Amino acid sequence: MILLPDNPVLFLILLIVLDTAFGIVPLEISIIYGLSIPLTPIAIGAIGLVFTVIGALIDYLLGYAGSHFIKLSPKEEEKGKRFFYKYGSWALFLARMIPFFPSKPVSIIAGGMRYSVAHFSFFTGLGAFLRFYLEAKILQPYYLNNADKTEMLVQKAHKYITDPAGYGTTIMLVVLGIGAYYLLVMHRGNS
Repeated sequence: MILLPDNPVLFLILLIVLDTAFGIVPLEISIIYGLSIPLTPIAIGAIGLVFTVIGALIDYLLGYAGSHFIKLSPKEEEKGKRFFYKYGSWALFLARMIPFFPSKPVSIIAGGMRYSVAHFSFFTGLGAFLRFYLEAKILQPYYLNNADKTEMLVQKAHKYITDPAGYGTTIMLVVLGIGAYYLLVMHRGNS
C-alpha cells in the first residue's frame, strides 16, 4: 500500500477517528483498508470499537462544552434529559450500528444532556464493534476478488481526507441533526 507503508494500522486508526469525530471518511473505506492490510473481521471490529469510542468522545465533549453556551429553560432541559435517558442507549447503539445514520448529532446531544460517559462508551462501542465486524465479513469476499479496484478506492479516500472542501457537509449534518432534536423533542409541547 502506497499511503503509509511503514505503519498501515496507524493509518487505519486515523481513518476511523476521522470518520467518527469529523465525518470525513466513509466507514466502509476504513473497513476495506483494514482488509487490505490484511486484518481479520474480528480484528477490524476490535480496532473499530476502541477508536470509534475515542472519536465519539470528541463529539460528546463538544456537546458537553456547548451546553455551557446554549442555555435552555429548566423545563426544556429536563424534558430533553428524560427523553435521552429513556431512549439514549438505543439511539447510541443504532447510530453506530446502522449505516448512514447521523451518529455525530446523537453523540453531541448525549454530551449536552450529560448522559453517563460509561453508558455512552458501552453502547457506542457495542454498535461500532457489530457494524465493523459485520461489514468486514460482508466486504471480505468482495475485497478478495477485486483488490486492485479497492486499492484505488482507498487512495481516492486518502486524497479526499486531505481536501477540506468536504468538511461543510459534516457541519451541515450536525447542525440539522441538533436542530431536529430541538424541534422534535425539546420544543414540542412547550406551548
